[in-house]
Amino acid sequence: MYAIKIIKIEESWGEKEISLIKNEYETFKQIGGDYLVKAPFAFSSHNGFFFVMEYMPGGDLGKLLE
Repeated sequence: MYAIKIIKIEESWGEKEISLIKNEYETFKQIGGDYLVKAPFAFSSHNGFFFVMEYMPGGDLGKLLE
C-alpha cells in the first residue's frame, strides 16, 4: 500500500519554493531506517509534485502528538 503526497504548484512560486521541493525529494531518496517513511517514487506535472510514499496507518506524528 502506498500514500501520495500532493503539492500543488502556485503561480506565485519562485525558484526558492521549487528548490525546497527538490531538496525534499533528494532527502527522501537518501534517507533510510526502520522508523522513517520512505518515498520510493516521485514525479511532477504542470500543476504539481507527487511523492509516492509508504502508507503508514494512524496518521502523521504531528496528529498523533495532538
